Amino acid sequence: MIKTIMYLIFMGLLVSCIDRSNRVDLDLLAGIDSYNKQDYDGAISKLSNVIVNNKSISKAYMIRGHAHAELSHFDEAIADYEHVIDLIPNNFEAYFYQGVAWGQVSNYQKAILSYSSAIQLNPQYIDAIVNRGWMYISLSEYSMAKKDFQPVINAFPENKHAVSGMAKLHNMHNEFSSALLLYNNAIKLTPHNSALYYLRAKQYILMKKHDNVLSDFKQVFQINPKLIDAYITRGNYLADTGDKLSAVDDYTTVLKLDPKNITAYNNRAFTYFELEEFHRALNDYNQAIDIGISDQARFSELHYERSKVLILLEQYSDALIDAKVAVEINPSNQEYKDWYLKINSTVN
Repeated sequence: MIKTIMYLIFMGLLVSCIDRSNRVDLDLLAGIDSYNKQDYDGAISKLSNVIVNNKSISKAYMIRGHAHAELSHFDEAIADYEHVIDLIPNNFEAYFYQGVAWGQVSNYQKAILSYSSAIQLNPQYIDAIVNRGWMYISLSEYSMAKKDFQPVINAFPENKHAVSGMAKLHNMHNEFSSALLLYNNAIKLTPHNSALYYLRAKQYILMKKHDNVLSDFKQVFQINPKLIDAYITRGNYLADTGDKLSAVDDYTTVLKLDPKNITAYNNRAFTYFELEEFHRALNDYNQAIDIGISDQARFSELHYERSKVLILLEQYSDALIDAKVAVEINPSNQEYKDWYLKINSTVN
C-alpha cells in the first residue's frame, strides 16, 4: 500500500514536471512567434513567464533582450544579454547585441568592450569589427577605427558599413576623392545595391556635385522604391537647393510608405512654412505632435515651430500655449525662453 502511494506521488510529480516543461516550451515558442510578428510587448510578457518558470533558458533572455531593444528599452536589453553571457560565456552573439545596446545609450567604451569580447570569441565576426570601428569614431579614436575598417575593406570592399566608416575618416581630412573611390569600387562589385548608391549620393552632396546627386538617387529608387531614408535625404537636399516643391513630393512619398513618420511631417511642415503655406504647415505639425515622440528635445522643437506658424495665422493664444510647452519641456533653451517672453508680451 505504501509503495503504491509512493508510486502515485512520484508519477504525479513527474506529470507535473512534464506539464510545467511543456508549458515553458509553449510559452517560449509563443514569445518567439510574438517577436517575429513585431508584437514586442507580447513577446516580453510571454518570455518573462518562461524565465519565471526556468531561469536557465538562454534563448528566452536573448529574444526578450531583442524585444526590449526594439522598444528602445536598452538598459533592460543589456541586462538580458548579460544573463545569456552568464549562462553561456562563449556566446559571441550576446556580446555583439550587448555592444549594440551600449552604443544606443552612448556608452561607447562599454560597447567597445562588448564587441571586443565577441571578436575574441569569433575573430571573423565582421559586423562586430565594423561596429567597433564606429564606436572608436564616436570616441574620436580615429586610428583605432581605421585599424578595424581597413582589414574588412581589404577582404570585403563592398561592405557598406566599413566603406562608409572609412569614407567618413577620409572626409574628415577633406580627402573627398579617396572617399568617393571607396564607394565607386563597392558599387562596381555590387551594382544593384541601393544602399551603396544612397551612400554615394550623400558623398556627392558633400562634394556639391548636383547632377551626380540626382543621378545616384534615381538609381536608388529604381532598385528600391521604398527606401525611406533616401527620400528624406533627397527631400532635404532639394529643399536646401531651392526645389521646395519636389522636396514636398519626397516627404509625401515617405508618408505614404510610413504614415507615422514624424521626420517627414516635420520636414514637410517646415518646407510648407518656407513656401508660406501656413495652414498646411500647421496641419503637418499637428500630425507630428499627435503621433508623439520620446525624444523630448525634438518634441519641444515641434511645439516651438508650431507656435511660429500659429503667430502668422494670428492664433496668438494657441501660439503662447505652444511656446510655454516648449520651454517647460526644454527649460535650458534660451531661444525658446526669449520666444515665449516675446509672445507673452504681445498677447498680454
